[in-house]
Parts: sequence; C-alpha cells; structure tokens
Amino acid sequence: MEFFWIKNGDAKNTRVVFEINNFENCDSLTICAADFFRVFFDGEFVSAGPARTAAGFSRPRTLNVKGVKNIMVEVAAYNVSCYACDMQKGFFGANLSKNGSAIYGTADFTAFKYNTFVQTPTRYSGQRGFVEFTDFSKSGLEKLEMVKVPAPKIIGELEDFADYRKVDFEFKGEKQFFGFYKQGETGFDERMEEVNKLPNSVDIYALRKRFLTGEFTACDYEFSNIQTGFINLSIDAEVDTEIYIVMEEYVSDGNWIFRRSGCNDFIKIIAPKGKWDFLSFEPYAFKFMKVLYKGKAKFAPSLVAYDNARKSKIKVSGDTKFTKIFEAAERSFRQNALDIFMDCPGRERAGWLCDSYFTAKTERLFFGNNDIERAFLENILISKTEELDPKMLPKCFPAQHRKDHYIPNWAMWMVIELKDYLIRTGDRTLIDAAKKRIYDLVSFFDRYVNEFGLLEDLESWVFIEWSICNTPEYICGVNFPSNMLFASVLKTIHELYGDEALLERSKMMMKAVEELSFNGEFFVDNAVRNSEGKLECVKDHTSETCQYYALFFGLNTSEKFKKMMMEDFGPLRKEGAHSEIGRSNMFIGNYLRFLWLCEMGERDRVVDESLEYFYVMAERTGTLWEHNTPHASCDHGFASVAAVILLNCVCGYEGVRDGKPVFIQDYKTQKDYKVKVEFNY
Repeated sequence: MEFFWIKNGDAKNTRVVFEINNFENCDSLTICAADFFRVFFDGEFVSAGPARTAAGFSRPRTLNVKGVKNIMVEVAAYNVSCYACDMQKGFFGANLSKNGSAIYGTADFTAFKYNTFVQTPTRYSGQRGFVEFTDFSKSGLEKLEMVKVPAPKIIGELEDFADYRKVDFEFKGEKQFFGFYKQGETGFDERMEEVNKLPNSVDIYALRKRFLTGEFTACDYEFSNIQTGFINLSIDAEVDTEIYIVMEEYVSDGNWIFRRSGCNDFIKIIAPKGKWDFLSFEPYAFKFMKVLYKGKAKFAPSLVAYDNARKSKIKVSGDTKFTKIFEAAERSFRQNALDIFMDCPGRERAGWLCDSYFTAKTERLFFGNNDIERAFLENILISKTEELDPKMLPKCFPAQHRKDHYIPNWAMWMVIELKDYLIRTGDRTLIDAAKKRIYDLVSFFDRYVNEFGLLEDLESWVFIEWSICNTPEYICGVNFPSNMLFASVLKTIHELYGDEALLERSKMMMKAVEELSFNGEFFVDNAVRNSEGKLECVKDHTSETCQYYALFFGLNTSEKFKKMMMEDFGPLRKEGAHSEIGRSNMFIGNYLRFLWLCEMGERDRVVDESLEYFYVMAERTGTLWEHNTPHASCDHGFASVAAVILLNCVCGYEGVRDGKPVFIQDYKTQKDYKVKVEFNY
C-alpha cells in the first residue's frame, strides 16, 4: 500500500476528501489514514475511523464494496497537541481488492476539499480537535495536489464495532432565546488561546454576549439518555440563516451552563436560503441539544450512533433500580469502548491508564473477550513519547503530551492491569512483549527510593483520586497510597516474571508503609521531612481513599479496622461522621471500596450502597459519571465496572474463562434481589 497526503498539508485542522469512481471487479476496500476519517459509499455514510494507535503505525479498516460505484474518504489531520490521537502528519493509504489482490491503489484516488469546510482554528477542547464550522454559501470543490509520504507500519486490524444506527430526538419546543443560565469554567483555554484568535476563529465570549440579545431563536431537543454519535441536521432555510448547534450532557432544572465541562460544545453553520443536509465530522456525547438560529428556518435533526453495537452476552431483568443502573453501566461502556478504552466520549475521547484497569473487566463481562483491551495495551507498549523519559509510560495514549507531564501512578496501574489481562485471556505473548518496558519502569522509580525503601518526592502529576487526597499537601513527600500501589506492582512483576528479588522488596515496602503510615486507627496519607531532615507523618492528612488503598492492596489490618471501614464509611456516609477523614470520590476511591467489599463477601452491603449511589446518575443521564456530582463528564468508561460489581454480588459472577462464565464457589445469596441474570456465552 502506498501512502499520500496533500502538498503543503500541515496546517492546523486540515481536511481532505479522497475520491474514486469507475472502479470494477472489487470486493473490498482497505484504508489506513490519520488522524480521523469518515467513509461514504455512493453518498451514504458507512464507517468512521481509524482504530487509533501510535504515531508511525496504522491499524487498517477493511470494508465490503460489492455493488459500490463511488467511494469518498474524508480525512482530518489536526496537527495540534491533544489527547484524542497521537501527534503525526496526515496520511492516506487505500487498496481496492478482489479476492485479496489489490487492483487499485491510493494513487488512483483524487484529492480535493469541500469549500463549505471552514478551517477554523477554534479548539473544541484542550483534549480534542476543533470546533466544526460549515458554510454552505461556499459551494463547490477544490482539487488538491497529492504527494507521496512515508508509510506507517501496519499492525493488527480491529474491526469497526459501530452499527451507525439512526437515533431520533424528542422535540421539546421553540422560543426566542435570551442566553444560557451561566457561562461554564474557562477550563482548558490556556491550551487553546494560541490558535483561537486566528482568522475564522469563533470568539466564544463575543458569541455568548450575542446569545443574550434575543436575536436567536432556540429549538430544543432531548434524548432520554446520553447518546454518542454524529449529528445529522436537515435544514430548510427560508432566508439566509446563521446556526449554532449546542450540546450538553447535563442540565439541572432547565439551568443550562454553557461550556459546563470547559469544552466549546457547539457547531457553527451558515445556511443560505434553500435546503441543506449537515453531518458532523466528529462524534459528540450529549443528552440535550439546542439549535440556535438567526433567520427563518425549519430543522429535522437525528443522530448517527457511534458506540459499540456488538451483541451483549448478558441479559438482566427484574428489580427496576438494579436494571436501570446495569443498563447505565452498559451504556457508559458501549460509548467508551470502540477502538480503545476511553475515559469519556465527549470532552476527551482519550485512552487513560487506570481507567482501563476497570473498563477491561467490563469488556470481559459483556463480550467474553478482551480484543479492545489488547489493542489498547499494545498501543501503550509501542508508544514513543519524546516528551517523556523513555522509561516512563504515557498517562493516556494515543495522545500528544506536554514536556515531562505524566502520571507515575497510572504507569503503575498498567502493571496491575497486565496481571488481570493474563488471568482473563491467558495471552502470554503480550506479557512477554511488555517485560522490557515494565523493568524500565522499575528502573525509573528507583531514583526516588529513600532510606526506608519507599518512593519519596515523586514528580509530575501524582494522582490518587479526585478528592482531598490529591491536593499538593497530601501527595508531597512520601505519599503512602502511591507506595502501596508500587509495592503491589513489584509483587505483580514477580507473579508475571518470577522475580523473587522484587517480591522481597515488595514485602519490605509493605512493612515500612504499615509501620510509618498506620497511627493506630487510620493510615495517614503522607510523611514529609522536618527541619532536621527526619521523616514525619502529617497527622491530620488522613483520607478515606488512603484506607481503601491499604485494604485493596492487602496491607495487614485488624478485623476491627475492617469492620469500621465497612460500617462507618462509604458513599452513603452520614454527614459529620468521621469529619476529620476526607471523603472518597467516584474515581477511584469508592470503586476500590466496592471491589474490596466484594472480596470480603460483603455483597449485600455493596448492593445496598450501589443502588442508592448510582441510581441518581442512571436516572438523570442514563449513564455513570466521573465524579460523585455532575460537574465534569457524566459518561465515563471506567464507571461501567459497576455492572461487574453488581453481578458479582447478585449471582457470584467472577469472570469468563474459555468462553464460559465462572462463578464463586459455594456462592449463596443472602437476599432475594429480585434480579434475573441470563448468560449467553
């Protein structure tokens, strides 16, 4: 396969269409392209891609073209730093084949751009690409010169799991618009300002002021749950019309916060008098949509769904709360598991480590395999992130990172996930391929080891979870949750590769943590040096999540301590109870609690807490959230592991081995949960 791009095609937000007509005797099309692409057969949208991987590599997409007469592949090269894809120059490669033999190649395609595409530099978010801007007044095509470019290394194909079904909106009404409830946080603007003031950019703050004037009319649409997909809008403009499509995951009592999550959640369209059809290039995640327009027009919107449409192996029925939460977990998973495991399908579409540890358990539950996890982990292992120390792993990938910006803890979580992956799949090949990078990681952390054998003064973004335990005061010096995690990493490496020395080192670390951190009642979060250089625990730095790290990673604790953590803490902890202990958040403290309680056999407690904790989320958005409250992403991939936790509790589900579900031996229910579970592996 040959690879081409367009001459002088390195500008920010470059969009190119590659077209071929009059091809004969072909049955399949194979595409490799970057950064993102859409495929149209005879004018109909059929696929989006790619299955993302590292710069310099490409996963092909193969499609059936029997009976197709026209092929158009629209490719975007963003040429900016983001978390949704690795940084690389655009490329396009394609073969049209018959019975496996290529008949037509990339050079047989013609490159052009739609003049309706406005190359706006306005960023959608710091983690994704650009705000979409279409101007239908600029009709026609511009032919572009193709030039040959270096070929990426083609690696394992991952099929397109989406079915691109149509999803209809509920129309909620139309009225004159006088602005949003309030403006959201500026969020990630510091990463956007460099391009947001260039020609064709949309001035967000000037736009918000315009919304207040009443010059726009608002058509409101809504889904019953958050959905992810490509927005399709049929426009019948009676006069020249200016349109803004605005999306949002969460609106409370009609109080819409514009840019609630720090993203520029809108699309701009200029529509002259006439009929027009718009299909967004990028997928978006939202429950609420406003079509704001100046002029006079009618609209017919729909969504082309973009989630994992594979048939689930699980069917749950019965208790209303339980099934609603289970469905919300499945919906969150499907929207975040296509080519990689994503944190959220809206703000970022990024593949984060640690999140993946949890999401991978869900893939096994619903599909009985871990095909996406394997691709996700393989991407990490082949990554070459020049901005980081070569021994450190990127915190999320494929992505472009700022200089020396990583999460040391997330690299540790990958090792923990690899052990789970091996247990789930028996795939020793990937484990062996990871060995050098794992030992390089240990070597990286060796530079931080102090006289107690513990890691001290870890650098960059030390991340425990979204709560008080992640404030600078709690993570500085010797952070004990980080050390509990790293001790478990060393033990895991022993289990993967038979390294007795690292096992002994793990035991010594655990012992040191127990001696230094436990104050007789709780584990303290960190210790710092006093004026004499002596390491001292910070007595009032005690978080609930630190206790869950200790319990989850198996530190020695008394039955009294366990009982207290079971009964006095958790997401339903009463106000004022143990007020000196900072509360856990959704990610990841409360999930560590639930997983630990399952191991302890406290399944009734997990179900009782989960039904109340998750039901609010499931009821409001039909998905599970990043935080305890809806101030950030309301559709988070890791949260889908709630489905695994709940089935562990109500029927003893433990995993899938050799294509069959495995259950806890001698499992007995203590309650009648009024839930029916069908496994169809």
